[in-house]
Amino acid sequence: MLNEVESLRSLSVELYKSKLTMEEARQGHSIIKAFLKLGINPEKHLNLIEVCKKVEDPGFTEAALKLSQIETQTGVGYHQITSVFEKAQKQLPQLEEKIAEAKAELKSISDGVLKNKQEPAFNWLASSTLLLDLSASTYIRATYQIARWPHRNPPLL
Repeated sequence: MLNEVESLRSLSVELYKSKLTMEEARQGHSIIKAFLKLGINPEKHLNLIEVCKKVEDPGFTEAALKLSQIETQTGVGYHQITSVFEKAQKQLPQLEEKIAEAKAELKSISDGVLKNKQEPAFNWLASSTLLLDLSASTYIRATYQIARWPHRNPPLL
């Protein structure tokens, strides 16, 4: 009996320090019982309270409707959708790293091509057309289109 009296006194002190009335304590107890009836474990109570706060946000209703629409269109339930999302979220850093590596490799290749374009021989090959005509008289005629050759005289063959 002494333990019960001490427990009541301790509860009274906690209520006083928390500035809760006895009625508020009863309401809190009722809420906890309702959560337990719904199968919500005490460790999830704070999460449920956060969800209840979000219900007031206009975006919450839109998100719930979108989820329902996805479930209807795909035939996939909430748990499967969240599982796929969580898996994709875990893969995201690896994919971002692969993208960064591919971009770096592309830049390296691009820089190499740009460097090669700046070399005179490459300019001549890229900007000049060499036509070789083999005729019946067995001669080779080379025709150069030298629009961009950097020097006065084209290279000799």
